[in-house]
Amino acid sequence: MVNLFRTIERDMKKLELKLKEFLRIPVPLLSETGLYLLEAGGKRMRPIFALLAGRLFCGEENALFTVAVAIEVVHMASLAHDDIVDDSALRRGRPTLAARWGSEAAVVTGDYLLAQAMQLIYGLKNRALAAMLARTSTEMCRGEICQIQAAHDTGQSIYDYFYKIRRKTALLLSMSCEAGAVVAGAAGDEARALRQYGQCLGMAFQMVDDILDIEATKEELGKPVGSDVRQGVITLPMIIAMSGDGAEAARLRELLARKEKSAAETEEALALIRRSDGIPRSREAARRFVARACQKLPLLPNRPERAALERLAVMGLTRRH
Repeated sequence: MVNLFRTIERDMKKLELKLKEFLRIPVPLLSETGLYLLEAGGKRMRPIFALLAGRLFCGEENALFTVAVAIEVVHMASLAHDDIVDDSALRRGRPTLAARWGSEAAVVTGDYLLAQAMQLIYGLKNRALAAMLARTSTEMCRGEICQIQAAHDTGQSIYDYFYKIRRKTALLLSMSCEAGAVVAGAAGDEARALRQYGQCLGMAFQMVDDILDIEATKEELGKPVGSDVRQGVITLPMIIAMSGDGAEAARLRELLARKEKSAAETEEALALIRRSDGIPRSREAARRFVARACQKLPLLPNRPERAALERLAVMGLTRRH
């Protein structure tokens, strides 16, 4: 396993070089904004899973890295757009693209990156991969629109929450796993197992993100905590915390429904969620999704990469950023 993680580390260094090369765009402003997004860092989680999935089936390296670069570029484009929608000033501890260059430049950068990612996938001459990216991008937009429409709506159910996070987060991780397998020539049932693994894992990872937005520190997140509360994004810990009949649940519903909140009201809402059972029950839900993801792994070749997929899934539950 140690040697495998060294291989992953080498892959990540190679991926960074390929991403930098890809983002040297012959339009100075686009090159500057694209590299700024890249240099913000990030876990590169999605390309890691694509590479691991492909290596399970001894996939050809150039094709695997093309998929990995395309997937990370799609993710970067979504971050550029998300920060505009959320009116975020910080991401990973520094100004967002929109905060530094303006919303117009951020929109165009995101659009350009998405188009370039599609060109990369098209260059592989694999219609299944191209359809996968188009379908995933469409569903991600649907999830974002659904979240915008549902802002401050305290009547949302757990089902509504699952619908949103599946599209906003889980599908891209699911595609990452499936795309790595498909480009490596995996059988249909194996690619399907990886798609289901990635979807369950993506659901769990988003739940952990939503928990951290309530209980982590600004230093851990690289941005202020409580952004979901301020923006009216209703997450699983909030839904659970609001579900009671007591005075605190009623007060939380009142606070979360307000479109404008003072700093004191945001802190009060966060305190109410922390005192409820919303966080522990959300953690348990995330654990169940990770368990469901790992149940798909025995369907895959018994190689070190499979063990890495299981370990990464479990590690995702305890991360702090």
